Amino acid sequence: MHVEGELAVVMRKRATGLTAEDATDHVLGYTVANDVTNADQGLIDEKLFQAKAGINYTPLGPWIETEIKDPEKVSITVNVNGHVRAESGSFNLPTSVVDCLVYVTRWTTLEPGDIVMTGPRVPSQLLSPETACKSVSGE
Repeated sequence: MHVEGELAVVMRKRATGLTAEDATDHVLGYTVANDVTNADQGLIDEKLFQAKAGINYTPLGPWIETEIKDPEKVSITVNVNGHVRAESGSFNLPTSVVDCLVYVTRWTTLEPGDIVMTGPRVPSQLLSPETACKSVSGE
């Protein structure tokens, strides 16, 4: 299993054709996501459906943080059984959170409650099946 700690953006209202100036006006808040990948399935499933869509894959939360002033400064730590396996944050992403929202809403409409996962900056961590938990801190 690969574990990828990611910032997830939770949409507050319908969003299409966002700009850098109005993107965060459409955001309810942020949470953490674990974009689990079954590496073994990826070898036999070229579309990665089986690798990314198993039971209990992509856990989110457990809460939505609504008071993060700058989504570009959010730290993400992946802890597995009490041990830090990865540390990074939105500040290390190849594109900003706002630019990600602008890009996505060029080709699709986001609805209230939709989630946009920003991706991990550090390589995913290969683990045997274990319980993973994350902590997220902003600013």
